[in-house]
Amino acid sequence: EPSMTIYPDSITRVLHVDDDPAMTRLSAHVLREHGIEVTGLHDSTKALGRIVEENFRIAIVDLQMPLLDGFELLRRIKAA
Repeated sequence: EPSMTIYPDSITRVLHVDDDPAMTRLSAHVLREHGIEVTGLHDSTKALGRIVEENFRIAIVDLQMPLLDGFELLRRIKAA
């Protein structure tokens, strides 16, 4: 079974953007066991605003989503 090293002093909050609620629940379950707060977001069109408003430093992004795919979202995050 793979091990995961987490550095809770530097990583405490993650935004997970995925149109599949099961995936955001799974990541939240796993990461919370390591002391990381996960905010799940199922509408990729709202992700950039949340990242800016809440100052997320890390985002897990599904690449295949309707409306705004993950590649375009990452381009917008980089440009912001």
